[in-house]
Amino acid sequence: MTHVAGIDYAVMGLYSAFVLGIGVLLRRSVRTSEDFFLSGRAIPAWVTGLAFLSANLGAQEVIGMGASGAKYGIATSHFYWIGAIPAMVFIGLFMMPFYYGSRARSVPEYLKLRFDEKTRALNAVSFATMTVFSSGISLYAMGKLLHLLLGWSFDASILVAAGVVLAYIFLGGLTSAIYNEVLQFFLIVFGFAPLVFLGLRAVGGWPGLSARLATVAAANGYAPGAYTRSWAFMGHAAHNPVGVEWFGLVMGLGFVLSFGYWCTDFLVVQRAMAANSMTAARRTPLIAALPKMLFPFLVIFPGMIALVVTPPATSRAPSAQVAPAPGAAVTVTATATAAAAAPAGVVPPKLDPRTGAPLRDARGRVVLDYDLATPMLLLNFFPAGLLGLGLTALLASFMSGMAGNVTAFNTVWTYDLYQSYVRPGRALPRDGPHRHGRGHRDLNRRGVRRRLIQQHHGLPAARVRVRERAIVRHLRARHVLEARDGPRRVRGARRRDARRRRAPRALPARGRERRREGWLPRRSCHFPQRAGPDVLDGHRRLGHLLSRDHPGVPRDPAEAGGGARWTGLRAD
Repeated sequence: MTHVAGIDYAVMGLYSAFVLGIGVLLRRSVRTSEDFFLSGRAIPAWVTGLAFLSANLGAQEVIGMGASGAKYGIATSHFYWIGAIPAMVFIGLFMMPFYYGSRARSVPEYLKLRFDEKTRALNAVSFATMTVFSSGISLYAMGKLLHLLLGWSFDASILVAAGVVLAYIFLGGLTSAIYNEVLQFFLIVFGFAPLVFLGLRAVGGWPGLSARLATVAAANGYAPGAYTRSWAFMGHAAHNPVGVEWFGLVMGLGFVLSFGYWCTDFLVVQRAMAANSMTAARRTPLIAALPKMLFPFLVIFPGMIALVVTPPATSRAPSAQVAPAPGAAVTVTATATAAAAAPAGVVPPKLDPRTGAPLRDARGRVVLDYDLATPMLLLNFFPAGLLGLGLTALLASFMSGMAGNVTAFNTVWTYDLYQSYVRPGRALPRDGPHRHGRGHRDLNRRGVRRRLIQQHHGLPAARVRVRERAIVRHLRARHVLEARDGPRRVRGARRRDARRRRAPRALPARGRERRREGWLPRRSCHFPQRAGPDVLDGHRRLGHLLSRDHPGVPRDPAEAGGGARWTGLRAD
């Protein structure tokens, strides 16, 4: 167990108070369900960009990439430069116009608009299940790490960290999570940058690190530069520590895994969907891609350095790193054997829980616990005060990952599972046109059912404001409704045209033509399955409604090229 000074505890306590304070300050901005789940789509691009990156910097990223750096060397950087950057650029340029333009509240909801309800259900259930398991893994890793390094209670560490994350998300919703992720991004950068600097100085810079890693590569049967050159030994799988050739790396990681993750994972896409405009949403992944290219130097280098660096004489690292699990019998001989078998670096060996001796592979080599590479380097090189900053950076990485999982799960559960299957058609307590002084009954009283309005491609029920009266007209997409301030009744010509599968006529302005077409009772609205082929004739007031309630939507439908070509509309 490492002795932590009071100033280190003060830094961690100040961080916890600060993230809770952000949640309290942002509580006033949460008035509707859209504010809570989607931040009201009002976050600037630079904030969503950093949150887009920080939501991916969880414990599995920081600790896992450091472990991969110690095990595979600089070839781990392919997970960034091949497995992330191209896909992030692609989603910003090509996918975000579809996600954001459809006004969908989640990726499963967009898949429903693009395909069908079954696709939405499959994606929502699988994503929710994966998110729950991922959060559990992060909590377990954090509790185990704090217990091993600092001697904190495993259960207490999990409960306190989870309670802090739950508190600031409950107070400020997605907005609080996004702004806290920006804070956590800077903490991770300023917490790990000194670690890389001190570690490189201890090994003699990049030339010294390359020379030491060449010895490790030769001992493992690879060429001297296998741990420090990313592409030189990718011609054959047996020539590099990763065990993958270049074609499998480019096609498997660069196309299949990276595009499948970055373009469909709602955990990161949700940050871009919270941007305040289409332009900001498209810039969000592009802004995140810039620092993402530099993160291998922050999270992979510590693992590489920990494999070969010599611990300083004033190291405060715990001697329990080579101790067995609690309850295991240990002898002095076993401990001495472990110390002798350990490499020159600070990465401890894995221990047999029964005997306390270090584990060995089939060739008799010590099996190292690479997951502790970054934490052990931090404990060996950071003095008091700076150690608190480093531990806070670790906590920030755990909390940012958990907060991202929680906010994404909340949205998918509420919109795609609860409202769709558990209580279908039920409005949220914060839904409805409260800003216009009307309740939910106004929508139903005029014959425009909320369930039908929810089927509008890109016009959720929570955003429909019917202040006076509603008129319904049929677009080229199925079940698409238009609500605007206007006459109370639905025009008879619209009903007859839809029934005869003809294009709806232009809406007359006033006078004799209005009286000639007649009126329908307000409760006898007819919503056919399909409408005629050409629909936006004389349809200028639609853009007026959407521009008031949905910034970024063109005021005149003709500017968008017709209703069937609107982003997010699917023609039948």
